[in-house]
Amino acid sequence: MVIRRKRTRHEISFRERLLNSAREAREAAKLLPVGKARDQLLHKARASETAADIDEWISSRGLRPPAGLSGAAPKAPRRTG
Repeated sequence: MVIRRKRTRHEISFRERLLNSAREAREAAKLLPVGKARDQLLHKARASETAADIDEWISSRGLRPPAGLSGAAPKAPRRTG
């Protein structure tokens, strides 16, 4: 017996869902006083934005590192022989 996963079709892209999550977290953080809960929401917003950037990068045709990314690892030398 094969168990099949229930698949859902999302109406908006993964990137848009991540950016919406980031926006909502930032809006909620604005309503809170300075403290741990606010910091956690801001951290969630930054993580969602980073994930959206990584998703865009992975999905791109050229797989170039995002602009402004300093300290990127250099390409490995090609082996010959």
